[in-house]
Amino acid sequence: MLAVKKTGRVVFRGMPDGRVEIDRKDENEVYTDPVISKFLGFLEQDLKARGKDAIRPVPQSFLDDYHELSNLDIDLNAP
Repeated sequence: MLAVKKTGRVVFRGMPDGRVEIDRKDENEVYTDPVISKFLGFLEQDLKARGKDAIRPVPQSFLDDYHELSNLDIDLNAP
């Protein structure tokens, strides 16, 4: 049927007519999320229009508030 190996993957595609197709994932296929692509395009255009001054460090007060509300540690030096 799909001839998927143990380490292989499958992909589910929702079709406009409501059907769902299941297929073996092509390992060379690169998936591009259309929503993320549009958002990144928006960011690119905005940064080009406003220049490098549009990028600023996150204020420590914001991080303190975030930590207080979420109890999560944020490591800005983490990869």
